Amino acid sequence: MYTPLLAMLKSASGALTMPSLNRLTALSAMSLLAAAGTALPCPYVLAAQERTQEKETKTVEKEKPAEPTPPPKEESSVTEHSIKIGGQNIPYKAIAGTILLKNEKDEPQALIYSTSYIRTDTKDGAQRPISFIYNGGPGSASVWLHMGAFGPRRVLTANAEHTPPPPYKVQDNQGTLLDKTDMVFIDPVGTGFSRAVGKAQDKDFWGVDEDVKSLAQFITLYVNRKTAWTSTASTSSLPCSTSAPFPSSPVRTCPTSSISPATRRPRGITKC
Repeated sequence: MYTPLLAMLKSASGALTMPSLNRLTALSAMSLLAAAGTALPCPYVLAAQERTQEKETKTVEKEKPAEPTPPPKEESSVTEHSIKIGGQNIPYKAIAGTILLKNEKDEPQALIYSTSYIRTDTKDGAQRPISFIYNGGPGSASVWLHMGAFGPRRVLTANAEHTPPPPYKVQDNQGTLLDKTDMVFIDPVGTGFSRAVGKAQDKDFWGVDEDVKSLAQFITLYVNRKTAWTSTASTSSLPCSTSAPFPSSPVRTCPTSSISPATRRPRGITKC
């Protein structure tokens, strides 16, 4: 075998050149080294190694247990306001928030959004009525009753004529119910800001019984958290008053005196 790989020859111009045989031998040596995987791996070997490493990385990632999804959280925001109705100044707080509904297995099912208006100058808040207001549907949020009828602030619309396009003006609502009752405007699941969570879907709540169940659960949780279940609550037979300003828009007013601590349920709510 021709061994002096580094032997050089002088050309006529004096430059050093490598003999053809030397060049062939050097290329052969480099190929052998690459095949052996030593100092100079060829591009094909590198590509194959990279593909193998990618497969191994993906396999490790698949074997890792999936991180548990964090449970949905309830959120709320509270602001202070006041309104003058019939010459009387009424301070109140507005609460925008969500309540988490769970099933019998304690699994999260839905986050129901509501906007509450609570009068703050009453001497005995436990005896003050609460009205739970939600729009008909399915498929309609409470915004129409909230900003168009009973809330302390309403959108200014034209009377007996077409209302111009937005932006709309908002003004104090002299027809609000706040001087007589606290109000909770509810968005049923799948409307407004209310949505199913966890393994549940919005359509799981779209039905007469499903709608009644979810709203009753929300109202029970809300009233319970508002500490309306007091020792003064009785099993009075006074029914919750029901009015329907629009055909499919029930408004129920449930004084504390009509709540049974034994059943933990506002009377009549589950039969809307």
